[in-house]
Parts: sequence; C-alpha cells; structure tokens
Amino acid sequence: MVRQEDRTLYGILLALGLAGILAASVLAMPRLTGEGAMLACILVLLFWAAGSVLLLVRPLFRDLAHTLWAILLLYMALCLRLCQFDHISPDYVSFLSKWCGTMDQMTVRDALTTPIGDYNMPYLYLLLGITRLPIYDLYGIKLCSVLADVAAAIAVGKLARLATKRQGIVLAAFAAALLAPTCFLNSAYWGQCDSISGAFCLWGLYFGLKEKPIP
Repeated sequence: MVRQEDRTLYGILLALGLAGILAASVLAMPRLTGEGAMLACILVLLFWAAGSVLLLVRPLFRDLAHTLWAILLLYMALCLRLCQFDHISPDYVSFLSKWCGTMDQMTVRDALTTPIGDYNMPYLYLLLGITRLPIYDLYGIKLCSVLADVAAAIAVGKLARLATKRQGIVLAAFAAALLAPTCFLNSAYWGQCDSISGAFCLWGLYFGLKEKPIP
C-alpha cells in the first residue's frame, strides 16, 4: 500500500516532469523556421514515442519510476536537439548541402550511379532519401543523427545494466549518453553522422557481450 508521503512525493515529481515537458516544448518547437519545420517536430515526437515504447516493452529498470524518468529525460534531450536544428555549419555549406542539391536535380537512378561526395554509400543513400522528402535537407540530415543518438543512448543503458544492477547508475549512464555535449553538438548542431556508426558499434558490443552473434 502506497504511503501518503510517497503519494505526495510522486505528485511533486509528476508535476515537475509535466512542467519540464511543457517548458522544453515551448523553448524548442517554435525555433524552427525552415521548410518542413512541422514535419521535423512531428518526426522528433515519433522518435520519442518509439524510444518510450522500447523503454516500456524492453525496460532497462526494474521499477516504473526509473523508466518514467528515462522517458522524461529522453523528451528533454530531444527538445534540446531540436533547438539547434537551424544552425548551419561550415561543413553543411561546403559539402552536405551541395551533395543534396546535386541529388535533388537527378533521378534516383542517376543519383545511385553517379559518384557524389566522399562518404560511405549507406550514408549517401540516406541523403538521397532526404532529398525526396518535403523538408529542409539540413533538418533531414540532423534527424538521422538524432535518431542514432536515441539508439546509442539505449545501448549505453543496456551495457550499463550488464555491468551493474544499481538502477541509479544505469539511469545516469543513459542520461550521460543523451546529454553529453559531444553527442548533441555533433548531431544536432553540426549535423555530423558520427552517432550513426557509434550506435551500431555500441549495439554490436552489447550483443557481443550477450553472446548473440546473429544480431
């Protein structure tokens, strides 16, 4: 039976969580000014929904309270990234925007058979897909990396759970992966793709330690 003191504490935590969600939403979503801004916001919300479902279906924690905190942290981390989507980096100006512009003027067949850029092919396929969406290509580029940020953070939580049963440490590892400046500046501010390969490496390490070679 839940004590009155616990109910009061849970009520305060719930109020703080809802206030955090509202504040993060107000700060983040009106900041986008490019084409497809609404679509970018919707996709970020879908990333949050998918991550939340994964945390609930395949929980990192034994109790619901830690899971709800992880879901709240995920939302705030995504809003933090959304605030940075309009920043244009020199790398985007010199390379990524030109590659997307070239692909946009081609048919899919021509874009797949013409040497464009110097990145590995899977990433160029992503860029090609972005050029076919009704969205500012800068947003599309950053959305791919932000999705990888979410995948990487969940992998970090899974790895931490292999090392310890202490739920606070697992939550701290998950939060550190989400909120580390080296992560959100790389993906959401500069629009780099390092988190994509990083997420695959982390999940590969996790499945290796779990002795699941097929995944």
